[in-house]
Amino acid sequence: MFLQITDSLNDINLNFSTNLVWVMNLCIAIIMFSVALSMKREDFVTLYKQPKQVLVGVTSQFFLLPFLTFVIIMIIKPHPGLALGMMLVASLPGGNVSNYFTLLGKGNPALSVTMTAIATLLAPLFTPLNFGFYGSSIGFAESLFRKINLDFLEMFKSVMLMLVIPMVLGILFAKKYPTITEKIKGKMQGLSLLILLAFIAFAFSGNYELFLKYYNHIIGLVFLHTTVAVVAGYLWGYLLTKSKVVARTISIETGIQNSGLGLVLIFSLFQGQGAMALITAWWGVYDIFVGLIAAFIFSKMATRNLAKVEA
Repeated sequence: MFLQITDSLNDINLNFSTNLVWVMNLCIAIIMFSVALSMKREDFVTLYKQPKQVLVGVTSQFFLLPFLTFVIIMIIKPHPGLALGMMLVASLPGGNVSNYFTLLGKGNPALSVTMTAIATLLAPLFTPLNFGFYGSSIGFAESLFRKINLDFLEMFKSVMLMLVIPMVLGILFAKKYPTITEKIKGKMQGLSLLILLAFIAFAFSGNYELFLKYYNHIIGLVFLHTTVAVVAGYLWGYLLTKSKVVARTISIETGIQNSGLGLVLIFSLFQGQGAMALITAWWGVYDIFVGLIAAFIFSKMATRNLAKVEA
């Protein structure tokens, strides 16, 4: 067993208020609105021109990662709360910063934006479906899962309000006010990244002592989980498309999850379950580093391949 199960993890109560949850909701909405400002009709044409690439990316996000996460959980058998936290993270759509890391890693930014958009639109359906199906299938976490009492409709509505509606509003705003959009989108995107980092940092700030107490239970799991996500996404993308550029894009999209949304769902719908929140918050911090590392490695790989071709 990878981690020693600690009963005290069941009793963690994180320092979060109802008002703070509303602030978190607003942060996620602002982030999605800012991402949508860069989305254009041409980006969605990718879905029609290259449907296979988009389909491979979406299946990696909503089918491959949840399945592999379930396999990891059943092999390692971590604490039930940590297991459900891992499953929730794997059920989320990709994070908005994946588009930035794809650009740095010499992937396909248009494909990345399209995948983010499609995954966001599908998230109200697939996030509760995946979490409900796999979460209820983790035998040793069954009692905790029943206690959480997943409400599919409430989760659907929450994801719609935080992701889909702000994204649609952002796209409509960009179409109606293109001049203003060009002036503010760069600043908004920079602001959205700062909001994301501040959002995760704030989630930790009031619970720092708890993290220090239980960090040994989450760091190894998140490292393994994110590594599997990035590597599996790359292999899945390359095997099915034979394109290294597409594989790099899908790898980053699969490895960068919208953990901010996960935290909001935990505190809005899952009674702030402490073990789930700790692993989700740490994923949100760590996958920023994973994205930077993956982008650096992919950029070097692409440069080396280009040098070989030119030689």
